[in-house]
Parts: sequence; structure tokens; C-alpha cells
Amino acid sequence: AHVGRGSVIGVNVILRCPGRISLSNNVFIDDNVTLDAKGENSRIKVGDEVLIGKNSIFSCASSTINVGNNVTFGPNCYIRGSRGPVRLGSYITIGAHTVIISGNPDYKRLDIPMMKQEGSAEGIAVGNDVWIGVGARIIDGVKIGDGCVIGAGAVVTKDIADYSIAAGVPAKVIGAR
Repeated sequence: AHVGRGSVIGVNVILRCPGRISLSNNVFIDDNVTLDAKGENSRIKVGDEVLIGKNSIFSCASSTINVGNNVTFGPNCYIRGSRGPVRLGSYITIGAHTVIISGNPDYKRLDIPMMKQEGSAEGIAVGNDVWIGVGARIIDGVKIGDGCVIGAGAVVTKDIADYSIAAGVPAKVIGAR
């Protein structure tokens, strides 16, 4: 839909449904990245001064991914707006191999396959000035507040209050900034 001034797109980048993808100014998309906005209501919007590292995948399935300004994604990140929206604030550093997925499958009914069941779609929201360590996992329904630090390898299953430091599996608050 839009590519802003000063933006750079690397080699082997896939823009699936490009009319639903908007890149602001000075966005750098490294090699082998996929931005996939399939689904009638899908949208990917990326703010100013964003770096998306090599081999990362942003994928929507009738949902939205909104990235603020001054956000850096390390290589091999997977951001998925499955059913609920993914909203990332500004001034965020996201380590390599991080996975952020909105939507959880349901598995209670035995008469239909799990992939056909509705599940949850609360979405994910990450505030401003957040540091997410390498290999973190953030699941549907989580809100990470402003100024947080999420440790490497953490699995965030519950909300994290502003200026908290969280680590572990599942992630627990271990300190404050």
C-alpha cells in the first residue's frame, strides 16, 4: 500500500498481499524476510526507523500487526497476528528468534479437529521502551507494559506491569527498573 522515503528492501523479500502492507520512512527489511497480509481484514503497518532482521516472518490471518517507530527485530523473528491484533509500541529491541503469536487454538471438542476450533483471539500489546531478549515467546492475551525487560528465552503467558524485569518459563517478574 505504501513505502516511505529512505526505506530499503533486501533480496529475496516476499510481500504477500502488498496492498495491505504499509511501510513508513527509513524502514530496513533485511534479506529473506516475508511480510504476509493474507486474509480480507489483514494489515501490516510498520512505523519509522524500523529494522526487520534476516529471515523474519510477519504473518496475518485476518488480523493486524502494527509496529511503532524505532523498533529493531533481530534475525529469525516470527510475528503472527493469528486472530487477535499484535500491537508493538515504539523504541523496542526484539532479540533474534523471538516468537510473538496472537490467538490460541482450542482443543476441548473431540468431534472436530483442533485446527477448526475457534480458540482465543485477545491479541498482544507491547508498550514503549521495551527490551525483549533472544528467543522469548509471547502468547495471546498478554500485555507487556512500558519500560519492561523480558529475559532471553522467557515464555510470557501473563501481563507484565510497567518497568518490570521478567524472566523464566513461564516468565515471572524478578525485579523492577
